[in-house]
Amino acid sequence: MKLVPTLGIALSLSLIAQAQNPQDLKRLQELRMCDRCNLVGANLRGADLKGVTIVGSNLQGIDLSNAQLQGAFLVDGQLRGAELPQANLTNGNLSGSDFQGTNFQGAILKATNLTGANLRSVVMLGANLEGAKLGGAKLQGAILIDANFYLSSLTRANLEGANLLNGKFRNTDFRSANLQGASLRGTDFQGADLTNTDLRNADLNQTNFRQANLKGALINAPQLANAKLCQTILPDGTQSDRDCFQ
Repeated sequence: MKLVPTLGIALSLSLIAQAQNPQDLKRLQELRMCDRCNLVGANLRGADLKGVTIVGSNLQGIDLSNAQLQGAFLVDGQLRGAELPQANLTNGNLSGSDFQGTNFQGAILKATNLTGANLRSVVMLGANLEGAKLGGAKLQGAILIDANFYLSSLTRANLEGANLLNGKFRNTDFRSANLQGASLRGTDFQGADLTNTDLRNADLNQTNFRQANLKGALINAPQLANAKLCQTILPDGTQSDRDCFQ
């Protein structure tokens, strides 16, 4: 019975020991750059951090809600459990960073580079990732409901078990991506390139595949029974116009 409070104390002491270094925080605010910094749990809500350079730093649990991070260079960082709702990361470079469990709800990530980033279990509800680069990104179990990925690139990305309900993926590049078991109900893939994509066990009810390319995709015919097909290239390379007149 004494294990729970003991564990709680240990965790609290661990968090205190890992708290941000005040000197690193000051350096970031004054020089707008920080290399190998410790900013764990820092409160930077609404901060103006446009164009900052933060490389290889520990930002676990940092609060960047509503922060202005346009053009930020935040590469190879550790940001597990960070708070980034409503943050603006337009044209930022976040490649190779670890965002597992991070909250991006309503964030703006237009043309942002997230290549190879760990985005497992992130929340991107209503986020705008128009034109973003997510090649090879890990998005297993991510919540992407109502998110906008128009013209973005997700080649070889892993979205197994992700929730893309009502997501906007028009003209998005999904070549060789993994969407096994993903929830794609009501998702808009019009004009998207899904060549060689793995869609096994994905929910495709009312999914819009108009003008999409599914050539070579791993998918079972029954999965497409309630999907919208018009000028759609099927896995075998033939074209389906089944729903063009509806």
